[in-house]
Amino acid sequence: MADSTSKDHEISNSLLELSSVLISKISLEEFSYLVLENAKRLTQSKYGFVGYMDPQTGSFICPTLSRDIWHECQVPDKTFRFEKPCGLWGWVLENKKPIICNEPSDEIISTGTPPGHIPIQRFLSAPALIGQRLFGQIALANATAEYDENDLKMVVPLAAFYAIAIERMLAEKAEQASEEKYRSLISTMNEGLCLHQVLYDDSQNAVDYQILDVNPAYESIVDLTRENVLGKKASDIYGTGRPPFLEVYAKVAETRQPTSFDTYFPPMDKHFSISVYSPRKGQFATIFSDISEQKKLLAQKEALIAELRAAGARIKTLKGLLPICASCKKIRDDRGYWQQIEKYVGEHTEANFSHGICPDCAVLLYPGLYEKD
Repeated sequence: MADSTSKDHEISNSLLELSSVLISKISLEEFSYLVLENAKRLTQSKYGFVGYMDPQTGSFICPTLSRDIWHECQVPDKTFRFEKPCGLWGWVLENKKPIICNEPSDEIISTGTPPGHIPIQRFLSAPALIGQRLFGQIALANATAEYDENDLKMVVPLAAFYAIAIERMLAEKAEQASEEKYRSLISTMNEGLCLHQVLYDDSQNAVDYQILDVNPAYESIVDLTRENVLGKKASDIYGTGRPPFLEVYAKVAETRQPTSFDTYFPPMDKHFSISVYSPRKGQFATIFSDISEQKKLLAQKEALIAELRAAGARIKTLKGLLPICASCKKIRDDRGYWQQIEKYVGEHTEANFSHGICPDCAVLLYPGLYEKD
């Protein structure tokens, strides 16, 4: 009983030590090595390894080999990554069960050791599980005495704790990668992005909003630096007294229903196209672009179209057949009246007449003054 109590105390101390280390920023590789050292000490084992499953490929990654047996092992083409589990340790991973083997060479599931491998006289291993989900493995070899159930009772809790640590660390690593990807995306986008927190009064009425984060495009578009806006209120930043578009933004932050709109902002003399969404209740983010140049070009286009339409309205054209007298050259209008050609053309076109006499008519009308060529 005393020996059992002592072992329980050792396990508790090991778990306490690993827990305190886990709180700090430690890599999964370094933590794996600490787990191995505790497991070897508890079981009086000379060798061992601790590794985890790669969530992307399903391979078994064993970073502890480099410190424990890397230099002693003479197997050619050594690796930290194992694609296909084999032998006793592979059986543990595939079956998700622990194993004690004090005569490895007699085990039917053993595949032996390759040339150059460290001789294995005794072997103990436990999978690192959460439920039936496999996260890794603790394996030990060549204890000073044969392994028994007491050794397994010390290793299994370590393996369970190791599984929890792996899950946490891989989740943190994935979150960090996602955060870095997000940061890279927003830092290279052409649109401005700004994250805000809505500020409420005692009656829970939105009265202002505070800037939490901005991307580089925000700085270039609105000509305000990140250092000068983070943590500041919109009413102070933009010089408008009342925060710009507060009602629209507060509604999005409350209902979490996105919206978008185009607007002119007089303090900056710019037109903006703004999309608004809420990442969490009470917050909203704006993605916006400066469309002042587009608005200017559109206004110029509309002015040109209006000018062309006005010019078109002033232009009068004559089309079709015109009834004209073969003798006096009067033209019959749509009402049946005969008009002088000058009057008719003047009413239906922009043309004006200036009167003169052609050479033939001059000779005919004034024979004494003009002679025919």
